[in-house]
Amino acid sequence: MADLNFLSNAAAGYTVDEETFTFALVGESSVHGNSGTLRAVIGPVFRPGRILDVAIGVPVPAVSASGFVSGTVDAQVNINSAAVLSTLPAIAMAGSAGAATRKTTLTGGGTSAVVNQNSCYFSAGDCISVDYNARSVGSAAATSAGTGLYVGVRVRYTAV
Repeated sequence: MADLNFLSNAAAGYTVDEETFTFALVGESSVHGNSGTLRAVIGPVFRPGRILDVAIGVPVPAVSASGFVSGTVDAQVNINSAAVLSTLPAIAMAGSAGAATRKTTLTGGGTSAVVNQNSCYFSAGDCISVDYNARSVGSAAATSAGTGLYVGVRVRYTAV
């Protein structure tokens, strides 16, 4: 399938053929209190296309307690029930309070997503969802569990 141009001259005006869906899955002041996968449904799409990229960000990553640094926040995107990413975007726990600053995978603040080109295409009516996870957050330093989680899913629609 061929991609549409970035802007199409449609009968009713211009339509954008590439979008980024951005979700605050855990609000700016919400603590990363869940260790386990949670799902947020983006919903059905109305045109066919493919997922181009996925990025995550956190306002404040968790701070490790006594050198424990295996805590990670990550996200997987699904089309219906099929996983789209072969490498999850991830942001690791900060090693110290001074390093616990706003981070995003778009600016090198973690591991970037790798989209599996064999499973990134969707059809009209398919449901896109995000599974997000804050692992080992219970090992964060006292009052430093980390806050917020944002996920951006960039899609490009295909010519019909």
